Amino acid sequence: MDTLVIANKLEPLLRPLYYELIMSVSHLSGKKDAFAVQWGKNYPVSKNNGIMFVGRATNQWHTTEVNIDVLFGDSKKESTIFNCDDQMSWVYHCWQGKDYATGRSAFWRVIRAVSGFFYSEDELSYVAWSNVCKIQMDSGKNPTNKIYDCQIETCQKIFKAELEVLSPRFVILFIGNYGKRDILSYMNHGNMPEPIATADWDRYKAYIYKIDDTIYICTEHPMGKNESEHINCLIALINKYKFE
Repeated sequence: MDTLVIANKLEPLLRPLYYELIMSVSHLSGKKDAFAVQWGKNYPVSKNNGIMFVGRATNQWHTTEVNIDVLFGDSKKESTIFNCDDQMSWVYHCWQGKDYATGRSAFWRVIRAVSGFFYSEDELSYVAWSNVCKIQMDSGKNPTNKIYDCQIETCQKIFKAELEVLSPRFVILFIGNYGKRDILSYMNHGNMPEPIATADWDRYKAYIYKIDDTIYICTEHPMGKNESEHINCLIALINKYKFE
């Protein structure tokens, strides 16, 4: 799907929600990083297609701006978080970076390996990436209970808007139990769904849920774990459920 088509559908949904989001944490002191969903230039056109990877929150980000018009502004500026010129491709550019090397991140290594199995060239241009939390303190750590609790209701609505427009077949959540119930129950009309299956990898399990036509695979964050087993598990699950 053309990136501008996606942006034009998403922006009017996200702008008021991000205003709500920023207001929800405005009483908490300190600088904060805002994040918005990213999708590659070749993300699939058809509905209920494609893969979205989801983390807990960004490990810092490139702006602490709080002005909505700036955050959703010029795609070439560093202070913009929505529909950026380099979205997803920045992962390649930073693979051997000095400040932040994506090649040293198990999160991105696993995402590239899984994506690369299904899209052999420029694999990240075909997938999307989001996070449970869209705001974090400018500290490089996952949001604490306090900032999580302040934003999660708005983040649920943002996540639903992302899926409404991007319409992925698979949502792979590298979150363990972090936000799992909040996200899945919200997408399932307020009720926490039961997994339709589980899959073992290394010492961990991946839990598979089906909500409407979307398959959610909830697994652990890849850091410090057996990457090859994790990758093989995710590829097998995508192959198994892509037509069911």
